[in-house]
Amino acid sequence: MVDLRDLQRAVYQNKVEHGFNLTDMRLEVCYLYNEVTEVFRAYEDMRNRADGDSSELAEEMADVAIYLLGFAQMNNVDLESAILAKIEKNRRRKYVQREDGTYTKIENAID
Repeated sequence: MVDLRDLQRAVYQNKVEHGFNLTDMRLEVCYLYNEVTEVFRAYEDMRNRADGDSSELAEEMADVAIYLLGFAQMNNVDLESAILAKIEKNRRRKYVQREDGTYTKIENAID
């Protein structure tokens, strides 16, 4: 299993070694946003390809993860712990099905 804490440190170290942004958090969020946009474009391209090749999509998703890991490290956030806590919170949430078949969470309805 991959240790996200190790990945955070490795991503940050790569930023240091290559002289990438380490201080402008707003810029880093813009980069992350751009990478998410590239995921969307890669997904649309994959859907339109006859062979359904998902390699470009996978690469763009990896870029999102890398930027997120770096941003977490830059802000002293233990992303692994945060993800695990959020997964548990989501697991305990209560949802109700709407008439159109979609689900919506019931606010403040956690066991």
